[in-house]
Amino acid sequence: AVRVWSQGGADYPGGLFDHPTLQNGDRTRNGPFDVAVSPGAKHTGYAVGGVGWYRKAFASPSGGPDRRVSLTFDGCYMNCELWLNGEHLLFHPFGYTTFSVDITDALRAAGEQNVLAVRISNLGTSSRWYSGSGIFRHVHLTVTDATHIKHWGVAINPQLAADFAAARVNVTVTGENDGQVPTTAAIRVVFHWPEGSVRLPSEPAASDAKLIPP
Repeated sequence: AVRVWSQGGADYPGGLFDHPTLQNGDRTRNGPFDVAVSPGAKHTGYAVGGVGWYRKAFASPSGGPDRRVSLTFDGCYMNCELWLNGEHLLFHPFGYTTFSVDITDALRAAGEQNVLAVRISNLGTSSRWYSGSGIFRHVHLTVTDATHIKHWGVAINPQLAADFAAARVNVTVTGENDGQVPTTAAIRVVFHWPEGSVRLPSEPAASDAKLIPP
């Protein structure tokens, strides 16, 4: 962390604008800050921004011919673009929202190496005072069967009794079939209590559902 403004006095030194080389408009870089060239100036904490690249090599996960592989980014600031093995997969402009992309068709055979390239651009006026830049949350690689629970496909809606002594929990689960033939899937919902016990719902969670390929 960089203290932009000191808190005053000799007991709290080190503020960005206490630095002698950053006074009187001198063009001097201090970490990610530059008074002279920051597009947003004081409105973005004098952060410079710019373009950053990330590259990651990884082996293709094993699985059957119908397995699906996706990448989920919890947070990238901002204008994020993805390439896998040279194929452009996605452009996601928003800096504060998670996103997911199916990378199955761009992967090489199981066990072979892939190269993921991520370009992030934070140029010009930003959205807030010192937004930060780059990948700032976790990235997840997820492997599923062709028949699976859809990404963000679980919705939970608890309804509490007036005395808070009981609750009814409505669970909606959306399935997805990316295979070649229709399949039948059953969804089972269980509750895990804090002490570690597992309890089944008092009513059936769901009946069998037939999932048709798109």
